[in-house]
Amino acid sequence: MTSFIDLKETQRLGVYLGWDATEEAIETHGLQPTLLQRLTGNVPVPMLGESGSVTPDSIDLDLCCYAFDIEKNCIDQIRPGTGRDINDTESMYHSGDETTGYAGEFDEELFIEFSKLPRDVHDILLYIRINGDVEVEADTHVKFRLIDATHSTELLTKRLPFDGKGEKGCIAGRLTRNADGWHYRSVNVYMQHHPDDSETKFFAPYVT
Repeated sequence: MTSFIDLKETQRLGVYLGWDATEEAIETHGLQPTLLQRLTGNVPVPMLGESGSVTPDSIDLDLCCYAFDIEKNCIDQIRPGTGRDINDTESMYHSGDETTGYAGEFDEELFIEFSKLPRDVHDILLYIRINGDVEVEADTHVKFRLIDATHSTELLTKRLPFDGKGEKGCIAGRLTRNADGWHYRSVNVYMQHHPDDSETKFFAPYVT
């Protein structure tokens, strides 16, 4: 698996997150017809592509990012579903919160435009947040992808192997500014606690 990617030729980075909806959530939201619907012919239309609200049997993941200055202070963040889908400089922006996992192959997208980032941004952590109480098991097939959106080139696709042992999130990777641009390095650290706005110090050990 690629652990380091040179991004000096990349102006716009696309980060993608996909996961499987649970069978219970699929039936609740009508992605696939139930047995009764099939027998009676009462099949809702459209059956595909609808995003529903989160339910106790849904798996709701959020693709987030946290920006840090060289002193390891968190100075910006993107967190879907909290009104933070785009930052002030429009250099980091999110496709919108998906709460069930059946929006498509990839359920959430995040874009970072390096040329627009403030000069004091030195590191960006790419963080997958688990919402609710549903355990994310290995068969949820959480998939993470990086795309050079400038040249429409795939840089990385990897599985994030959650094992249903109480993880609250995963730091999938880190973007770091250097003298001639940016680079990506895989982190793959699973968190047992959600850092909130006053606790971003928990991320500090994973920032350069």
